[in-house]
Amino acid sequence: MRKNDRKETKPERCFSKSQLTAARRYSTSDKDVLAAVLDEDETYSHEQATKLISAYLTKEVM
Repeated sequence: MRKNDRKETKPERCFSKSQLTAARRYSTSDKDVLAAVLDEDETYSHEQATKLISAYLTKEVM
């Protein structure tokens, strides 16, 4: 097996709540959602943060 044939997976970088809410990749409204749903003591990847935003925005309102 050649080196190019193997798919090497890089560990996903994780960020704190303050890093994600300061990131330029998210809109102001997305940052508001992140501030509400993220835990201060946890770290999250961008993929996890995006999924949390989507889940929050599609949640049914009572």
